[in-house]
Amino acid sequence: MVRITQNTMIRNYLTNMNMNMNRLAKSQDRMLGQKYRNASENLGDTSRALRVRQELHENEEYLVGVRDAAGRLSSAESNLRSINDILVTASEQLMLRANNDPNGEERDIMAQQIEALRDQVLQFANAEFSDIYLFSGTNNGEAPFKVDNDGDLTYNGIKVSEISAERGDVIYNGVEYKNVYTYGNPPQPVPEDNNSYFDVGLGITVTGNQVESKSAFKITFSGLDCFGSGEDAEGIPNNVYNILDEAAKVLRAEPFDRERLEKLQDKLTLKTEDLMINVTDIGTRDNMLSTIEERVENDNYNLTALQQKLEVSDTATESMNWKMYSAIMMATYQFGSQVLPQTLMDFIR
Repeated sequence: MVRITQNTMIRNYLTNMNMNMNRLAKSQDRMLGQKYRNASENLGDTSRALRVRQELHENEEYLVGVRDAAGRLSSAESNLRSINDILVTASEQLMLRANNDPNGEERDIMAQQIEALRDQVLQFANAEFSDIYLFSGTNNGEAPFKVDNDGDLTYNGIKVSEISAERGDVIYNGVEYKNVYTYGNPPQPVPEDNNSYFDVGLGITVTGNQVESKSAFKITFSGLDCFGSGEDAEGIPNNVYNILDEAAKVLRAEPFDRERLEKLQDKLTLKTEDLMINVTDIGTRDNMLSTIEERVENDNYNLTALQQKLEVSDTATESMNWKMYSAIMMATYQFGSQVLPQTLMDFIR
């Protein structure tokens, strides 16, 4: 017959009591929503939970970039539409004056109206979003469009009338240059009239020092591409501000050059159509961002649901478990009163 000593009984009792207390403590933690206190409790779920947290963090950062880009596009579209409304108004007024025979006083009033519209265009062309100039390329230090002391419009410090208008106007060593202001060897591009890109998840591809446009999302706008630059073969400005500026001068000039005004009005109509093409392009890009944002938000919803499953306990189930562990703990205490001697006399007896 094996004799079980008092020390053995006490040791076994304390072991079981500590185990039951640990279960009760863990159940209390899970009652508060925390499924595991230590990673060692479930290494598999802990590893997956950490990966889910990392993905959620990356998605949130990505969403910040997407929403910032969408905000830029929305602001740029709004400003371009405002400029379009101004140009439509100016074009209608120029057409009216070109088809009539206004006297000098009427033409002077009309010139003042055109100049007011011209100045409004300049304000919208220098619009900002979150302290960033929308139509400045990569120049965020100062307003891209300014009027110098000679009354000429400049873009990033270069006279707009002296900047080539279209890609292919200047070719050097087989390379087509766009928006250049000198025609040396090689031609010099306008300072800071570059593009910034946002990775939309396709992986940005760079060839040489140029980003492949199909692999990234352009989030900057060149004021030259939006509003024009240079002059055509007849000396008619391609920039909307310069068109309005010259139209005001033609209206004031004596004798009145109706043919020149008609050419300016035709060019303004053409540039207005070009402007709306930019607006349409922005709308397409904005729709793409909306699709990306919706996809990432759906991913976050699914990841959050998985995170809840991995990290958060079921309070209803855990409430029942807690009551069960509490009952076990009470039984353990009652059993302890029978196992542990309260006094030396109780032990002797």
